[in-house]
Amino acid sequence: MLPAAVTALTSFRLLVVDGSSLPGPDAKGTDYRVHLVLDLTNPTLHVVQVTGVEGAESLARYPWQAGDIVLADRGYNQPQVILELSARQVWVVVRLMPTAMPLSLREMGEEQRDPAAARLDVAAHLRAATSDTVTVPVWLPGQQTSGPGWLHAVRLPPAAAAAAREHCRKVAKCKGWTPSAAALFLTGWMMVFTAVPPHAVDGCAVLAL
Repeated sequence: MLPAAVTALTSFRLLVVDGSSLPGPDAKGTDYRVHLVLDLTNPTLHVVQVTGVEGAESLARYPWQAGDIVLADRGYNQPQVILELSARQVWVVVRLMPTAMPLSLREMGEEQRDPAAARLDVAAHLRAATSDTVTVPVWLPGQQTSGPGWLHAVRLPPAAAAAAREHCRKVAKCKGWTPSAAALFLTGWMMVFTAVPPHAVDGCAVLAL
């Protein structure tokens, strides 16, 4: 129903993706899902898809081109898809949920991940940080391979961190569980994983996006 939007090829496109669940009248659950991509470089709708409830959120469902920078929320912590897109030079910037997308520490210059490498304890690493902004080279493990990336994190202002912790406690109470000390600590940080090389877009710009 929408006119096709032709996006001119540039050095990169900045695209933001999200999905929404829609219930129809008197519905007891989700009837439809809308999958949407906005091109922020040339303010246009890039993709609109409407599916049934079975249409899961996935970065794999969209047409991308090499050089695209894709912004996504925590629902898109999909390691294997992100690795496949990185191999095509499609760079994902995603709000990190460490429990959904484990990372391991990467030494600078390291060209291949050690399969025995320990999982990065994000909370412990940020506790040791002396700066309010942190960039950590990491490996993103997939099903059969791994790829390099970067964890960028910025400490929230005290008031925002306190509000985030209180929200975490309320959500946990509603669901009948108690948040760990690490989980409460991490609510005080905004964390992003990206495969965008820092020489292309530095950590401060990634966090600003």
